[in-house]
Amino acid sequence: MAKLYELFYILDVTFGDCQEALSSEIKDYEDAVVVSCANRNQIDYIVTGNVRNYECSKVKTLLPDGLLKLVSQSEE
Repeated sequence: MAKLYELFYILDVTFGDCQEALSSEIKDYEDAVVVSCANRNQIDYIVTGNVRNYECSKVKTLLPDGLLKLVSQSEE
């Protein structure tokens, strides 16, 4: 877990994120909150098993195996 905390941030969701999610093009509210929070924090990628839910996202999405490829490339 310590290594994960070195690689990734845990973000706080704000009232503003929740409000913005209400007017999002993303149909699933929880996914819209994730995008709002990630966008506010200038996050590069959202890692998810369901990239289809994030088609309207302002933040790029990756499948978990895509993240592993990205991380392994940066270690070379």
